[in-house]
Amino acid sequence: MNSITLDLTDLIQDGMIDSISGRKFGEGYAKKVELLKNIKGGNKIILLIPPDKIKAINDSFWKGFFSGIFREYKTMEKVKSFFTFETDDFYKSLIDKNLRILDSIFKE
Repeated sequence: MNSITLDLTDLIQDGMIDSISGRKFGEGYAKKVELLKNIKGGNKIILLIPPDKIKAINDSFWKGFFSGIFREYKTMEKVKSFFTFETDDFYKSLIDKNLRILDSIFKE
């Protein structure tokens, strides 16, 4: 299994913007990096979120970013199995919260 690292600092502008938000932005980023295609291809996704560079990631971004994967795989457990989150406990907790919300929406 190969892995792909997505460094979310690529989504911010140094000295100008230090937060990430927007459902459409999250969906667009997932499409840009071909997230679902990479997962279906057997790749593990490493999300790199350095808290010293990214000050906030809004819930809307996560819901957009993960929505396509949830449409395909339906459960939080399955979706989480494709990812490794390299960040601090705050962001891990934020991601888990949003995955639980999507889990309750998409679970059959």
